[in-house]
Amino acid sequence: MQYTEAVSYFEKFPMGDLSLVAIKKLLSELNNPENSRKAIHIAGTNGKGSVSNLLKNILMAQGYRVGIYNSPYISSPCETIMINHQPIPKDDFTSISEKIIAIANKMKHEGFTHPSSFECYTAIAFQYFHQEQTDYVIVEAGMGGISDATNVFENPILSIITSISYDHMQFLGNTLELIAENKAGIIKPGSPFLIGKNPDNVISTILSKAADPSLATIYSPSHAEISILNSSISSTVFSIKTPCFNYPSIETALLGAHQIDNIALALTACSILKNRNILELSEKAILSGIKNTRWPLRCEYFNQPSPLLIDGAHNKDSIDAFCNVLDTYFKDYDITFLFASLSDKDTDYMLKQLSRYSDAIFLTEALSPRSLSVEELKTLALKYFSRIFTNTKLQQAFSLALKSCDSFSEKKRNTLLCCVGSLYLAHPIRALLKG
Repeated sequence: MQYTEAVSYFEKFPMGDLSLVAIKKLLSELNNPENSRKAIHIAGTNGKGSVSNLLKNILMAQGYRVGIYNSPYISSPCETIMINHQPIPKDDFTSISEKIIAIANKMKHEGFTHPSSFECYTAIAFQYFHQEQTDYVIVEAGMGGISDATNVFENPILSIITSISYDHMQFLGNTLELIAENKAGIIKPGSPFLIGKNPDNVISTILSKAADPSLATIYSPSHAEISILNSSISSTVFSIKTPCFNYPSIETALLGAHQIDNIALALTACSILKNRNILELSEKAILSGIKNTRWPLRCEYFNQPSPLLIDGAHNKDSIDAFCNVLDTYFKDYDITFLFASLSDKDTDYMLKQLSRYSDAIFLTEALSPRSLSVEELKTLALKYFSRIFTNTKLQQAFSLALKSCDSFSEKKRNTLLCCVGSLYLAHPIRALLKG
């Protein structure tokens, strides 16, 4: 079997039945590799990727070998299954896939539902981390929590719930409490858990679903003393003191005030793991790990071929965080947007927020079958923008938007092109920039 054949096979099964029956059966046939590693499990709406990558870099700086599983993938499932900074080799992916496919077919013959593509990729990740004997694994839940394919650990060393916002409401519920209840499903009896910055009603909902609320640690910015010591597009230096820790100087390349909350959450996680004697972490490793963390597609700044900001923001909280970055670092810039969105997102809200910064927007279609058409986007954008340009071809739209910014820069004005609205827009734009 070839790598492309394996991926094509899995993609025939896009959705599961929103239960854990298939994934648990699949993993049991593999002798439950997920329980052979010490796991940190992370759920939430926003911040999962940043927190998981911060923790990965901190553990790496201490000398640990770390498996990390993020989602969704954009161009290849290999990009979501990594050990340290290295994606799973296609040969390993393919050899494990052959085992998974054989088991899946056996399951189907026995009357089980065929595992979904996400369930299969999750099983590949766990089997790979097991084979490679990683010291720790950090696993990001996909869409929810309680019925998410990643929610199969018997005893994670730590469960983390980041900030919760409105997203995937058709699956998770249309109130924050219902979404929080779903995300809280990753909490396991007897395992410590950490709750990030959230409204009180969200926190109380999560605590009500825990078998033992005394195992919770809650990070709240109101209990943190934070001072920005120096800030620029390239880095931020700040001090932070909470009941759990005190760091007089932390440097990060991650842009935005929301990233300070994510860093604080990662620091709280480190404090829990250290205090419970689960692992060793030096202050040097923690500071180095944070300084060296880069998180592509999250307020990622490029100064060539023109000043660019790329962000995969696609819901209310993430677009608000993106706008906060514009307010902080780009007040004196003429801003143009390149925008695409998926059909299940609150596109109207995103366009309304972005219109505070510019009347010019280029609309295109994200590289996803769920993308809104440019005609649908234009209908929404007409409420907020006076200069609207459309092109269904993403690469052409990007080139036209760049030329528009160049015409402004020739007039000696600071310009910024913001590519935002979906990871399925941000990722291919980044690939074009990287050649």
